[in-house]
Amino acid sequence: MTGTFKANNPINTFLLFVYGLCIKWPMFVRPLSPSKDDYDGFFYRYLIDWLYVPGQSYTFIYSIIAFLFLYIQAIELNNLVNRQKLLPKPNYLPGMCYLLITSLFGPWNQLSAQLVALTGVLWMISQLSQLYNHPQPRIKVFNIGFVLGLVALFYFPAISFLLLLMLGLAITRSIVRAHGGEVVVRSGVHGTVFQMRLPPAGGS
Repeated sequence: MTGTFKANNPINTFLLFVYGLCIKWPMFVRPLSPSKDDYDGFFYRYLIDWLYVPGQSYTFIYSIIAFLFLYIQAIELNNLVNRQKLLPKPNYLPGMCYLLITSLFGPWNQLSAQLVALTGVLWMISQLSQLYNHPQPRIKVFNIGFVLGLVALFYFPAISFLLLLMLGLAITRSIVRAHGGEVVVRSGVHGTVFQMRLPPAGGS
């Protein structure tokens, strides 16, 4: 099985879907109805209310939606790893491992606000990694901000992750610049590289 996903073959996108159905089969056999928590956002509560009537008769609808979110996350993570060249050569092993690992945790296999929000967070991280060479970065930043707002409407605590990430980058940049240095982002055949350049101690 792993040998199949070691190849960067487009058909593996479909095989990954079939693989996910096989290992996630228990969530279709014993579907769980989603619950509402205090941190769930307005959009998620509206989605659950909208699905309540059909979900009463066909509980597996929740499992289908949850699986689609998990599959999208696996594809997005796989593309991110391949795009940043984190492995020696592009393949589908990251997506396969993601679906396998998430199968070990019950709450990860049912529809929840966290699951929906994680899909948006992975998309935003993927978009941030492409920001350095985008011909229209303002549009991409706007799209990221728009999705960030939507994610917060599904699960409010998810916004704190990206805010802390942006805060960390801003603090790093201010510290480096205060010491006469600069933060540089370069992209090449080996992926994206973040560099902090500081002048020599006691030098000009």
